[in-house]
Amino acid sequence: MMKAFMLKTGRSRTWEVILIIGMLTILNCGFSFAGWPLTFKATARTFAVILLLFFLYFLFWGGGVTNKQHFRYYVLTLAVLPFASVFYSHSEYGQPILDGIKGTLPSLLWLFYFVLHHYKVKEGSFLKAMLYIAIFILLVQVIQQFTYPHAWFGIRGEENLTADQELAENRNGIWRFNIGLNGIFTAVCLFYFWCKLRRSMTVYYPVIIALMLLSIYLTLTRQLMFSALLTLFLSFFMGRRKMKVWPLLIGVVTIVALYFYWDVLFGYFQKQTSIDSRKDYIRFLSANYYWTETFSSVKAAILGHGSAVSGSLLSLKTELEEEYRFYVSDVGFIGMMWVYGVIYVIVCYALLIHVSVKYRHHIPLYVSLLIIFTTIPSVMIFPMISPIQYVMWSFLLYICDVHINRSKRLRLIRLLLRKRNLML
Repeated sequence: MMKAFMLKTGRSRTWEVILIIGMLTILNCGFSFAGWPLTFKATARTFAVILLLFFLYFLFWGGGVTNKQHFRYYVLTLAVLPFASVFYSHSEYGQPILDGIKGTLPSLLWLFYFVLHHYKVKEGSFLKAMLYIAIFILLVQVIQQFTYPHAWFGIRGEENLTADQELAENRNGIWRFNIGLNGIFTAVCLFYFWCKLRRSMTVYYPVIIALMLLSIYLTLTRQLMFSALLTLFLSFFMGRRKMKVWPLLIGVVTIVALYFYWDVLFGYFQKQTSIDSRKDYIRFLSANYYWTETFSSVKAAILGHGSAVSGSLLSLKTELEEEYRFYVSDVGFIGMMWVYGVIYVIVCYALLIHVSVKYRHHIPLYVSLLIIFTTIPSVMIFPMISPIQYVMWSFLLYICDVHINRSKRLRLIRLLLRKRNLML
């Protein structure tokens, strides 16, 4: 059993798995545990300062930035560029410079990319940690369906509830718990094991894939469901290796099942989509507002409005959320442009294109699928908006580097062997 498990996730180190799970648990506030004592903002800022100290140490005494870190300039740009918004929030809204810096500190979590390179973390450790986290999230999603209103993870704070709100939202007769940040942990496992299934058939693979799809369904987020199914469909046309018959059969069975149970599974979401398509749909109004304000001036478009911590900027953010239900996180890249500027969003998309196009033959297929999965709904759910996502992308970019560097070494070895054979 353990031998088969090792084959599924690759070589790993137990202490790395424990550290990764521990770090992500702390950053996620115990995966949205109701009794978690630390606030998310304070935790993210503390991690950011620690990472900055690590990075400065690596820069001056630990070998510095190297050409083996193929995405180093993108990462540094995404870590530092948001601090430009501090000047706009100060000049236009009077937010103190120190408050602006404090609010922007979490962007430094991108520097985790360099920590991973320094300590050479195993890809298998990351994947195993993702699997444990994804299974935990699924168990919570399922168990709390039966224990609600006794729930401990992913619920709203009682102090923030309005008269007509419950601890969790009910959609399609199912309780929705906000755990796991838009299914990114689950998606890693889904696409990794899907890629394993493409090459060989093991009884564990279809089971894990089915569980991960169930977890994504239980997020009750239409964009994620659609993106996951579309990405799996597109995967049939990707990759250099010939696909086995098993994934095709499973795909056919899945399509047939969806056809017969579509109304049961997605009836609510179809009705909701019809309702949401009306002109007064709040997301459209929100997107229009943030788009207009982003391009209200050249300075606003380039610098962004910044992270709201105090003063009139915080008052504006509170008013937009509480009075109008305008949330930056609901309008994808448009909201991100409003916060950190147009250039920041362009760099994010440029990074995804650079990874998936230039290095498409060197990076793992599951990473390419993750890029597609996160890009498809980016109009409403931006893939790089949260500190936790910064850490996750640091892992994924580091893993890409490992594969790219390995591919280059193998190519060099082949050239040397070819020259040796010619000389003989």
